[in-house]
Amino acid sequence: MSLDVSTADFALRTYHEAAVADRSFFISPFSILIALGMTYVGSSGNTKSQMKSKLFESSLGDQQINSLMSGVMKSLNYSNTKDGYELYIANRLFGQSELQVLPEFRKCIQEHYSADIELLDFTKSLEACKHINDWVEEKTKGKIKDLIPKGAINSLTRLILTNAIYFKADWKTPFKSELTKKTTFYVKQGEEKTVEMMQMDKEFPYSETDELQILGIPYVTEKLLMYFILPKERFGLKNVMTKLNAKKLLDLFDSTIVRKVEVHIPNFKLEHDLKLKQVLQRLGLTDMFDPGLANFSKITGKRDLFVSEAFHKAFIEVNEKGSEAAAATAVVMAVGRPLVPIIPPKFVADHPFLFAIVDRSNRIILFIDLIPKGAINSLTRLILTNAIYFKAGWKTPFKSELTKKTTFYVKQGEEKTVEMMQMDKEFAYSETDELQILGISYVTEKLLMYFVLPKERFGHKNMMRKLNATRLLDLFDSATERKVEQVLQSLGLTDMFDPGLANFSKITGKYESTSLKLFIKHSSNEAAAAATAVVMAVGSSLVRISPPKFTADHPFLFAIVDRSNGIILFIGDY
Repeated sequence: MSLDVSTADFALRTYHEAAVADRSFFISPFSILIALGMTYVGSSGNTKSQMKSKLFESSLGDQQINSLMSGVMKSLNYSNTKDGYELYIANRLFGQSELQVLPEFRKCIQEHYSADIELLDFTKSLEACKHINDWVEEKTKGKIKDLIPKGAINSLTRLILTNAIYFKADWKTPFKSELTKKTTFYVKQGEEKTVEMMQMDKEFPYSETDELQILGIPYVTEKLLMYFILPKERFGLKNVMTKLNAKKLLDLFDSTIVRKVEVHIPNFKLEHDLKLKQVLQRLGLTDMFDPGLANFSKITGKRDLFVSEAFHKAFIEVNEKGSEAAAATAVVMAVGRPLVPIIPPKFVADHPFLFAIVDRSNRIILFIDLIPKGAINSLTRLILTNAIYFKAGWKTPFKSELTKKTTFYVKQGEEKTVEMMQMDKEFAYSETDELQILGISYVTEKLLMYFVLPKERFGHKNMMRKLNATRLLDLFDSATERKVEQVLQSLGLTDMFDPGLANFSKITGKYESTSLKLFIKHSSNEAAAAATAVVMAVGSSLVRISPPKFTADHPFLFAIVDRSNGIILFIGDY
């Protein structure tokens, strides 16, 4: 069980209800979900049923929901400026001074949401408003100011459930500021503006469909990424958004594979206010706002509370060094009659794009390149490109003095000479009747490059036709850390490793007394054999190709996602 689909679904439904055409939009769906989650703890009856149906998967029980929310928050909370990464989540309930909260509610909120209850005198509305806003501002390091507008608190206010999220992280590979140039951004038909466009030509998680390009840029933590979804049609974001649902959005994130990409994205800063009441009502959460229907009896033991207002504010800045984002949500509960209507805050936005940040520490997603034409060649070319570009980053680097020129079998009847790297060491490895799977670790030890090698020399096209996402992930999971040589010998392939018995005369035309080492160590003859045995995993990958261009000069979607749990922390369009 997880919250990834629930959060993605809530994020998209909120986007569709709240986004303003031709303007940038930015929220933290997880911040809103936390605040509503605390509200859900105190709900009962039809109010509870309605909230659950709109916020969480129907199969989840209350204890599962609380445990999942708690687990995600604990896994995300981290603060160490030396590491270039901070992600901080804070919750607090502010109650009217005489409010009597049930012990069960207080205990649940403290255990699962780490939220204390602070009592204030709401009859002193300006002082109470300032106190809560100061708390939010402190927790978001000054990025979210005046979350609760003047007039939102009065003598009828009984409880305010507040969440604040602060996030700041450096890119794993920063953009070079000297490469940033002024260029045109196409806002909408007939409207353009000048932006500071950052540039980089490097390996990133990337994929594409007939309509979209998907790019992921990792942060220094490696468990969080910012994803950009760019429509190929210049002004096609609105059309793209109408076709997206939670599963499709998560599948797009999952579809990416690390490859070299020429990236052009603008640096930007967004701050967005959202009066949530109307949005949540349009999403079907109506009972909680109705004094006659709302049932929050699990908070006080009485059925006299209802939600009078809900506010959300979010901030993000993206530049050459990394990103800084913050968000806060407040759910205001009153007793008796509804509050006097408040003038909604302004929605200020200029640039259309969507983004997300993803945590991948527990839910590690391997990427698949989805290129409409020539998908097989694009994928296989990509694998070797990664090997070349990441050479310096291997956990155990290849020794350059062992690299030798050898034959690479491009296709039936076509060969070419390549520079073949060699190594004899323990690797993650497994095999099937048709394939060999090899994993080589990078210096981070969190990342591996996997090679999937058809045993039939020119069998890569047939192999790719049979692969799907689940099958590919299963192949990667099957690889364990052991010597390839040991595995093959245990399967009965012994002659090939015996200098006196091995016969590889068809490689050079000579019969020599030599043995085979996968990732060859001894001779050029062995290197030729390796080209056949291992490098065929990349098929015709040595054909020189230009990396795809990802130029975000027109409206796009972006998100910051926790890949360990699949939680969308922030989402917006630019």
